[in-house]
Amino acid sequence: MADVRILPEFKNSPLTEVVLSVQFAPLVNYRGTNAFEVWSLFREEFSQLEEHPPLPQQFETFGRSAQGSCKP
Repeated sequence: MADVRILPEFKNSPLTEVVLSVQFAPLVNYRGTNAFEVWSLFREEFSQLEEHPPLPQQFETFGRSAQGSCKP
């Protein structure tokens, strides 16, 4: 059987937010109209639409300086 551990309970949790970022290679031939096709499936629940430019790529180098030789 798996090792089951009891997690602590906190009145004032030391952690209030967790963020995860995942980055993929750019999609070939992807256009905003592709997103519109997906949005059209959900437009009744999510009627407002906003379009923003893509975020710049971010890479962690794990111990190397920002100007180091590590390339994505």
